[in-house]
Amino acid sequence: MTTLLTPQEAAKRLLISERTLRDLKRTGAISYVAVSARRIAYREEDLAEFIESRVRQEAPVQPKPSSGPKFSEILARKAARRAGDKPLGFLEAQAERKASRKK
Repeated sequence: MTTLLTPQEAAKRLLISERTLRDLKRTGAISYVAVSARRIAYREEDLAEFIESRVRQEAPVQPKPSSGPKFSEILARKAARRAGDKPLGFLEAQAERKASRKK
């Protein structure tokens, strides 16, 4: 014979609140037995089936392919071209920008 569980027992087995269990029942996500017009019960098989339907596995994280050089590399190349193939430091590049604004 099939074992029937009360809503309280079913919610406890699923580690959810009774309110969440009612919502799952209402949306059709979990099966139930209408014992009478006002009495609802849950079969252990239905709880096991619900649990199996909720099993998930995280996908491994795939590294994003590099679409090109980093922004810092682009800036370093631009600065090197301006300085005659000699990369500028931050303060030197800032001084060069200020000097070009004054002109």
